Amino acid sequence: RDQTVAEFNSFYLGGIAHELGHGLGLPHECQAPAETSRLGISLMGHGNLTYRRNIWQPGAPSSFLSESAAVRLMSHPLVTKRQRARFEDDETTFRDLKASYSAGAMTLTGKVESKIPSYAVIAYVDPEGRSDYDARTYLSKVEDGNFTLEQMPIPKGEVVIRVTTCRMNGATTTFGASIE
Repeated sequence: RDQTVAEFNSFYLGGIAHELGHGLGLPHECQAPAETSRLGISLMGHGNLTYRRNIWQPGAPSSFLSESAAVRLMSHPLVTKRQRARFEDDETTFRDLKASYSAGAMTLTGKVESKIPSYAVIAYVDPEGRSDYDARTYLSKVEDGNFTLEQMPIPKGEVVIRVTTCRMNGATTTFGASIE
């Protein structure tokens, strides 16, 4: 490759960090528009190519761990140092799902039921024809099983929405749907 040592290090160290994220259970995702100007490029999106780029190219966007990725890692056994029923089948279900759509944005409410409590729900909104690297994330805390994902802009065309619940033992459950 025709690149500097700094670029080489960014690509490969960023690639290692990105793949480690997958090893810890993180999916691909994209940063929100407001995060791009403030923080740069999501590590679990195309951030594997921009890792610490701001050091060798001042003013260029660098990589960061998104809020939704950090929330998923909060209960991971490597972080908590506890297995806490990690592999117990707890039959998580989503109930009372209601979606409303207004001015190009969707709000999704519902309830998560499981033996092991959920603390967060993350929606991944993935536009048609692209890879999941550009899936925007929206986060809701779970209180008494209830969650509300508010004002999620929905792009035109076919969109895949994946909703993931994060449980206290580090496990997750995901369901998805396509909409037009």
